[in-house]
Amino acid sequence: MEPQHEAQDVGDLADEYTLLGELGRGGNAIVYKARDRALFRDVAIKVVRPRFAATADEAIARLEREARTVARLQHPNIVTVYAVKRLNDGGLALVMQLVPGRTLKQAIQDDGPFEPERAERVIKDIAEALAFAHANGVVHRDVKPENVFMDSVSGRALLSDFGIAHNNEFDSRLTMTGSAIGTPAYMAPEQIDGAPANARSDLYSLGLVAWEMLSGERPWAGDALYNVIYKQKHEELPAIDSLRPGAVPARLQYIVERMLQKRPGARWAGADGLLAALNAWVVPSDWKQWEESHKRRRDREKAAPKMPVRRGDASEDATVRFARPTSGVSPAVVPEADVALLKVPTAPSVPVVDDDAAPSWATDADASSTGRRSRWVAVVALLGITLAGAAYAMYMRQMGPFATVSGNALAMTDAATVELPIVSDTAQSAPSVPVPTSMPTDSGVAAAAAADSQVVAQRRIDSLRVDSLVAVARRAERRAARAAIGVAPPAEARVAVAAPTVRATDDPGIIAAGGRHSCALVSSRVLCWGANDRGQLGDGDAEARSTPAPIVGDLEFVQVTTGLSHSCGVARGGDAYCWGADDRGQLGDATFTSRSAPVRVAGNQTFRLLRAGQYHTCGLTTAGDVLCWGANANGQLGDGGTSNRSSPVSVGGGLRFVSLSAGWNHSCAIAYDGKAYCWGANASGQLGNGTRTDTRTPTAVSAEQRFTSMAAGATHTCATADGGETFCWGRNSYGQLGTGGTGDQAVPAPVFGGTRFASVTVGGVHSCGRTRSGQVFCWGRNVYGQLGDGTNATRDVPTRVAGSTTFSAVHASGAHTCATGGEDTLWCWGFNVEGQLGDGTRNHLSRPTRVVMPAR
Repeated sequence: MEPQHEAQDVGDLADEYTLLGELGRGGNAIVYKARDRALFRDVAIKVVRPRFAATADEAIARLEREARTVARLQHPNIVTVYAVKRLNDGGLALVMQLVPGRTLKQAIQDDGPFEPERAERVIKDIAEALAFAHANGVVHRDVKPENVFMDSVSGRALLSDFGIAHNNEFDSRLTMTGSAIGTPAYMAPEQIDGAPANARSDLYSLGLVAWEMLSGERPWAGDALYNVIYKQKHEELPAIDSLRPGAVPARLQYIVERMLQKRPGARWAGADGLLAALNAWVVPSDWKQWEESHKRRRDREKAAPKMPVRRGDASEDATVRFARPTSGVSPAVVPEADVALLKVPTAPSVPVVDDDAAPSWATDADASSTGRRSRWVAVVALLGITLAGAAYAMYMRQMGPFATVSGNALAMTDAATVELPIVSDTAQSAPSVPVPTSMPTDSGVAAAAAADSQVVAQRRIDSLRVDSLVAVARRAERRAARAAIGVAPPAEARVAVAAPTVRATDDPGIIAAGGRHSCALVSSRVLCWGANDRGQLGDGDAEARSTPAPIVGDLEFVQVTTGLSHSCGVARGGDAYCWGADDRGQLGDATFTSRSAPVRVAGNQTFRLLRAGQYHTCGLTTAGDVLCWGANANGQLGDGGTSNRSSPVSVGGGLRFVSLSAGWNHSCAIAYDGKAYCWGANASGQLGNGTRTDTRTPTAVSAEQRFTSMAAGATHTCATADGGETFCWGRNSYGQLGTGGTGDQAVPAPVFGGTRFASVTVGGVHSCGRTRSGQVFCWGRNVYGQLGDGTNATRDVPTRVAGSTTFSAVHASGAHTCATGGEDTLWCWGFNVEGQLGDGTRNHLSRPTRVVMPAR
């Protein structure tokens, strides 16, 4: 018989609400429909029933946390909380928005599998809710169909039940050490293992919800709880088109399977990345590998015997907690009606969660060697964790960041020395420049990009899905490898430093000249133009543009930067986003997948500025810390190693900085006391420490001056002292040091002429400085007019840019230069074969030309 609500449950609320009936009940809570007497609106009231739970205090604490959490999440796709009421009997009532309609679970049961368009709308709605929650420091941890409401009036899907969410601000520590809480059929593997849930965990759960909508089947339906937990960690769900042949577009299946990757690092770093894929689809670099892997899966599933599928009952969807035994002692059982404590036979240590992994389909082609590696790792695990860690560290040192053959393409390590990233010097009748054999040509970059997922997969032993014993060994190996390469200590171990004694005078990052493209910040919008073969314009496609176009999305930015074929920006609020090429991890979203729309950089750092190099990116946080990601063959990430990183790592040395620059294979920064530091490639002396030896952590520049502006280029560096005097060091084959000669310098040398500059910028083999009055002078190679003086003559001393325009910011890279003038005007000059000057042509120009702005 249907239980009736009892007046004493909500009698305390009778003065404010009229009870209209019961909507549902769980182990220790009932949800009622009621009417607000004052506002004449219908609401839902969730009431904790303390007499039905032996641990009522915890249940009430969970509800209070839900109230505090959701109260700060005012979003169209999140169920609104109106009020929280304490009841006389010790219970708690949560007054919430009443959503007309039904839950997603009911909709799937009633309607069967969703049409792709309908399912995609729901995925987008919930992804919007998660993106907002994650941006506010909240991880839901229990995304499932019964926590999604389908509004029959607006058509929106709304996410509810943040009762077990993790909130960075309000962490009530309700989840015991070594325990996991959630719904097993919808939990991410790392949650089951007891690792801290994060944005990627919510994406995995949303992937399961998406799979259920599109297939019409409940994940792991009919399996016992222990089987569900095992399969959630080790097995894949059937391909959607094996259940609904021809009904679901391959694009949508790829997106769902990307969310369902077992390793967190193979998913998007957050819901923003998922939304970018849904809203501006671009064929990813691993698409062919996914198609081949997907076909193999379908063939296997077609040949396998079909098992009867059961929809399951309500008890299978209950939120449960299960604990991991430690030292053979079972934790105390907390008896609850809807939170059962179950022992799961897994390792006692909290697992290390990868934030850097290739999708599973990138490993399929190497299945035979995977089997051999699995056996090898198992043997090592039996011999002992310590031996395994040492062997793994030695293996990683021998392998290097990229050294494997895939097809006919050889993915090489990053070039140690490059001059012009775009064109050979034979493009025009100009003196040729010797290009090192290791220089990544356009064809070489394309070949490497095509093979990037396989390269990454072959480098990662810890991508193997093996039994729990091998998993323990793998975690130990990873810890040993990180220790072996000298990962920097955490920030809290750093020696305290005083406040900055210098103020950076770098241009603010509102205009950026990249390798073959340019970007600018105009009224919080990022506009980009030029080459777009890797999605570096961020406009959702791969077509080059000779005039500016806005990047996709509604993000507001405060700073922008450009690399060889990627771009990044700091959004309002301090989040970092990147787009474009990602073959070295330079987008920082913990993948190696290129993007044509902005994707959020992994982690919770708040950035003040970003600087993009050739294949890497560095960011300066509001606390003065520097983090880098991407290519690292020469140590340009400063983390003490040479392994590429697809998510931010801290620069070693315990220093704090006020300014930052990323060159092609080296990086530099100015510390709080004005002292300059550089790290990475140093074959030409571009680190300024008097040697020509690469360094993997910051090394002090040999100079007594206090610097306020600094810029790293291809193989040289320049900096402006606090009095305006400018110094350069490194390679000087075209006079790019501005010293009046062409001799290389391994320590800072003063720029000839004594002009005082407020800021300095450097390109491939040229440099520019801007005075406080807005005049710009450039020096170095000038075959494409990148000095802007109206000629194509190379200069070894500063020469003023032609025209009467004064500039508020200037930036150089590759073989062109861009600047901002008065009245929000943008100007560029130099190399223009891809339209990177933004004037609508593809003609090289030796004088500043005004960028053609789009209509507002």
